[in-house]
Amino acid sequence: MATLDNIRKRSGLVITLIGVALGAFVLTDALGSGATLNSANQSIVGEINGQTIDNTDFSSRMEEIRKVDQAYSNLASSALANIVWQNWAREVVMGEMYDELGFKITGAELSQEVINNPNIRQMPAFQNQNGMFDPMLMSQMLDNLEAQASQNEQALEQWNGWVRFEQDVKEQALTFKFN
Repeated sequence: MATLDNIRKRSGLVITLIGVALGAFVLTDALGSGATLNSANQSIVGEINGQTIDNTDFSSRMEEIRKVDQAYSNLASSALANIVWQNWAREVVMGEMYDELGFKITGAELSQEVINNPNIRQMPAFQNQNGMFDPMLMSQMLDNLEAQASQNEQALEQWNGWVRFEQDVKEQALTFKFN
């Protein structure tokens, strides 16, 4: 009973403390979420070595991977986002290291890596009548695909898939050379 009486006598102090606590709670939530005071940062996914990753770029990379590689099409968004983030981080960090150390893959090296890729060598579209891989046939088909990319949506998607494949092969070759 004595405690309740003390609270009644100091009701102004109790109300002030509750108001301060409520105000701190509201301010913490507003500052933490960035919804009202910091809305510019909502479009940023993260930062890798000082390079900011925009939500639009990140989402388009996820969609591109889903379109190009069927293995990723049924993957949960969070798992795919994790894969994209790890790949992006590796590209940025290792890319800076490769540049700093002078590691490069020339056009001839990239061509050789693509031609020696077992997936490419086994593609029926790149094989001659004897079932042997034909680099000239591959070159002609890629030239045609590149020419059609500006006129046909499906050809554009296939061309973008090829460019992404070459980038992956180049990244693997750089990693192999570095190691």
